[in-house]
Amino acid sequence: NLLAVLGGERTWGGELNINLQYLFKRSFDYRGSDSVTDPALRALAEQARLINNQLAADMHGASLRIDYKAFNETLETELAAVMWFKKKDSIITLKTSYAFTDRLKGIVGANIWSGPINSFFGRLRNTTAVFVECRVGF
Repeated sequence: NLLAVLGGERTWGGELNINLQYLFKRSFDYRGSDSVTDPALRALAEQARLINNQLAADMHGASLRIDYKAFNETLETELAAVMWFKKKDSIITLKTSYAFTDRLKGIVGANIWSGPINSFFGRLRNTTAVFVECRVGF
């Protein structure tokens, strides 16, 4: 496989950071699962393609990350997203964290998976979740 990433990143005022990237993945010697005649083996091949995100010989996608820090970096909000255009499957991660002290940080966030069930991110859509985290440093 060949994976290429082309993008740009910019920070404004030390507080707002935006990163945008184009993703390209090439799977050499790609064969579609339609070329497998045995139905059981075809089903296995389709699952292997999903797990390895090899849904086409050439795949295109994009990623975006927006990060904002406030109050001397004690409050941080972040949105990160990745999308593969072939099946329009994606993941969006939202997160807000607050540093109560140098050793104690609280985090609230969500991971949102979407897309058709026969796509890399879409097969994980049932694991979409909201989370709360408390980090204590030593």
